[in-house]
Amino acid sequence: MTVAEQIYTVVQSLSDEQANEVLSFAQQLKQCDTRSETPEEKEQRLARWREKVYALAGAFPDFPSLEEIRAGYGEDVPREEW
Repeated sequence: MTVAEQIYTVVQSLSDEQANEVLSFAQQLKQCDTRSETPEEKEQRLARWREKVYALAGAFPDFPSLEEIRAGYGEDVPREEW
C-alpha cells in the first residue's frame, strides 16, 4: 500500500472537520515545498513575506521599543583586540 493510500484510509475514518485539517496541512506542505522554486519565484515569495512583515509595524501598541528592551541590559563588554 502506498503512502497516499494509507493516508486516504486514515482520512476516511475521520470527521469532516479533522479531514479538513489534514487537507489544510497537506496544502501547506505543498505550498512550502521550495525545492522546485525558480530564483524569480523565490524572490516573489520573499517580497510577499516582507510586505506582510512590514504591514505589522505598529500593529502592537503595547510592544516595547528596541530602546526599552535594551534598557534592562548593562553596557556591552569591549571586545579584545587581537
